[in-house]
Amino acid sequence: MAAPEGTEVIEASGCWVTPGFIDLHTHYDAELEAQPELSESLRHGVTTCLIGSCGLSLVMGEPADMADMFCRVEGIPRDMVLPLLEDRVDWTSPSGYVDHLSSLPLGPNLVNMVGHSTIRAHVMGLRQKRRQRPPPPIRCMSEATTT
Repeated sequence: MAAPEGTEVIEASGCWVTPGFIDLHTHYDAELEAQPELSESLRHGVTTCLIGSCGLSLVMGEPADMADMFCRVEGIPRDMVLPLLEDRVDWTSPSGYVDHLSSLPLGPNLVNMVGHSTIRAHVMGLRQKRRQRPPPPIRCMSEATTT
């Protein structure tokens, strides 16, 4: 097959040629706030990253609650994450978070999930024990994600 006139042709015989990789399991949510270009992923050929893995995301909630959830699960020092989130979080809804992400100089494309733990903590409060309150109505959790 001949390339159209004026097309740059790269000799890639014997090489792997891919359009980019999709990283389906990352925990870059907080890292995006510090280094939105995610240059290490780009260096490895990743063109799309999924965030919001393992029930955690920064889609909604208070910075202190977000930091607590991430730091407990990820083993990241809270004194590094909390000041970052206190400085950056200016959204209060999923659509606000999308707007925020759109304002960052992102490297790869992003796909964002709303973590179930994030929604539950937002509706019930992070510090509530399950036995102290009944589980939140699904309707309340659904309504929290529709803005």
